[in-house]
Amino acid sequence: MLVDRRYGVMSLISKVPRPIKLVAAVMFFFELGFGFVDPWWAIYIDKITSNYLLTGVVIALFSVTGLLVALPLGQVIDQFNHKQIIRASLIMYLAVAALYFAAGYNSSIPLLILAVLVNGISSVIIYETSQAYIDRHYQGDKSFNYAFVVSLDALGYLVGTLAVLAVIAWWPIYYGYLVVAMFILFTLLIARRLPTTSEPAVNLGNLLSEIISKKILHRALQALPHYPVFFYVQIACIFFILFINFGFLVFLPLFGVEQHLSLIEVGLVAILFQVPIFLSAYYATLIERLAKRFIVLIFFCLIALLMMMFYIWHSSVAFYIISFFLSSALTILNITVRPVLFSLSPSHLEGEAASITKFAEKLATVTAPLIVGWLAAVSGINTSYVLFAVLAAILGVVSFYFYERYQAVPIVQVRHIKPIHRSGN
Repeated sequence: MLVDRRYGVMSLISKVPRPIKLVAAVMFFFELGFGFVDPWWAIYIDKITSNYLLTGVVIALFSVTGLLVALPLGQVIDQFNHKQIIRASLIMYLAVAALYFAAGYNSSIPLLILAVLVNGISSVIIYETSQAYIDRHYQGDKSFNYAFVVSLDALGYLVGTLAVLAVIAWWPIYYGYLVVAMFILFTLLIARRLPTTSEPAVNLGNLLSEIISKKILHRALQALPHYPVFFYVQIACIFFILFINFGFLVFLPLFGVEQHLSLIEVGLVAILFQVPIFLSAYYATLIERLAKRFIVLIFFCLIALLMMMFYIWHSSVAFYIISFFLSSALTILNITVRPVLFSLSPSHLEGEAASITKFAEKLATVTAPLIVGWLAAVSGINTSYVLFAVLAAILGVVSFYFYERYQAVPIVQVRHIKPIHRSGN
């Protein structure tokens, strides 16, 4: 199949619309900066809190703030210029980098909490708007377009992590946030080249005031019943993929420290976890013609097997091998399920569909660290892997059933939902 030019990676890349390539470039440099600190984020927080449970609570706060703004943000995205919203979120990230540096330098829990809260809001804005922007410019192969952006995102993260490995053992982790700020400034310059969308202009102040508007939240809640059951099947899959991914990955560095891995070895594990995400575009060509119901069954069950191996097999080799294959399974599930949402999204309501997706993601990333943090405090981090194994096995069977029941035709033939009329828009 890969010999055929219709399915060659380079051939598909050449067909990716220019706006999506520019978004991919923005995300590449954005993640390049965060690659300097993100693999050690849980360790950074734990050094300030000195408590697993409190570390889980602080991490959950990151997602709680995003959870609160995710749904109303979708309505705001559909009303205003996507390019300006992305730029506004990057400006917020400059404040985030400064707060994280100050919190680490002063070992201040209040500054840490403030940094996490602002980070939660800015994170949901940039990722939700980027998804809506990709959806707006989705001409061509939807699965590959999305996988292309994910690949560049992961490549930036990989490059950043590799670049910092040489010094991570000799400088405080919070120094990395100075590098984050530098790359965000560079990303702002690239974001200026994004084609504008047709919606009215917006500044950062208006954006934040619109997000917290009760009217906007009411309209977001009214929109939920208009989507079909199969749309929410995909949302449920996204929720559990993120629950497993975030719950596993966020505490993996602390588990590595428990197993006496060095900070450099923890970084190498994070790199191996990112390599399959970088290969998303290649994986998309491999699974192009496979039945999606079998993909979700096979790879959820593979995750269950890998989690049990993690519980049983304790060594640095296990960290490297299992992390790679676990990330591969999660990546394939992600690029299988998420493009379906693009096919089911109403025209010109891409932000609304993205907001429902992001709400599910944030709900997963709120519950996962709380549950894993509680398990780690009570009986050790290793216990959580049994929970993930059982959950993944159940998800494989349940997802197969729903795909068999609701997905009777290829994804590309699913009828689009009629746009919801909104007076005053």
